[in-house]
Amino acid sequence: LEAVTAANDGDCIALSSGVHELTEPLRIDKDVHIIVGDEGSMGVTLLLDTTKGGLLRVATHMIVIDCSTCRMANLTIEHRGDNAAIKERPELIFTIWCTRGSAILDQCTILSDMHSAIGD
Repeated sequence: LEAVTAANDGDCIALSSGVHELTEPLRIDKDVHIIVGDEGSMGVTLLLDTTKGGLLRVATHMIVIDCSTCRMANLTIEHRGDNAAIKERPELIFTIWCTRGSAILDQCTILSDMHSAIGD
């Protein structure tokens, strides 16, 4: 999401309805709020699928939190993957990985093929 790169600490990033497919892990290094932007939205999904051709073909974290506080609200966060790296070392692969700070998940659904959804 380019909006995270362009954001400043304290910004609110409002996502439009639908599926937002990531082509690489999302690194959040600013204190931001990521929310659903459409009132009455049918939902917003962030998706990283490492099984699709042309995308990452390695086991990887989906979202890396490297800031004081990141808040995500009313999102579905889906992490798909099925490759040898995941099967060999599943304890190292997280959907959300906090390297520092905290992630506040408000009314979020996490779907993951990985063995661990959240790690620090």
